[in-house]
Amino acid sequence: MSLNNLLDRIAVPGPLGRVISAQSCGGKHSAPPVRNNKMETNESIFLTTLQEFVAVTAVGVSALRNQGKGTLKYVRNMISKLNLSEIKNLSEENYGKWLNKKTDLILKTWPHSKKPWGAVRKALNLFMRDALYNQYLNNKYKISKIENSMEIPLDSFISKELIKRNHTHPIVGSDFS
Repeated sequence: MSLNNLLDRIAVPGPLGRVISAQSCGGKHSAPPVRNNKMETNESIFLTTLQEFVAVTAVGVSALRNQGKGTLKYVRNMISKLNLSEIKNLSEENYGKWLNKKTDLILKTWPHSKKPWGAVRKALNLFMRDALYNQYLNNKYKISKIENSMEIPLDSFISKELIKRNHTHPIVGSDFS
């Protein structure tokens, strides 16, 4: 099904719980709605809403446990606003730099004194994984071209277990010691 056909049929949860559909956006033959003081097409509204949805579903409560009150909402909000169109022009080699830049951007305005780089990076990695899996975001922003450079979201428990197992069952091509 093409994106245009989907836009005519789908109703998705939008920000603050409102429902966005082709009908609520005016359908095919009406003027595009105004959002944030600019004209947007049904496709851009759909993709923005879809990115918000992926940010909420990818970064669960357990991913940012014990990071402070309001952290989950803050991180989801920041991730939902990432400019994914920047990925179209990235090479696999530059994806790590892009990820570092986005991690630093989120931490720059972090609402707490403790700045958990690892937790933010994990949230970004979870989001990017789910954005890759989403056919609409992937097709629009060409996320699959940087798939081999994407990081696996690990927490300390998984990391420790991988290091422990490396001594008895070496991981081929690993740098674990």
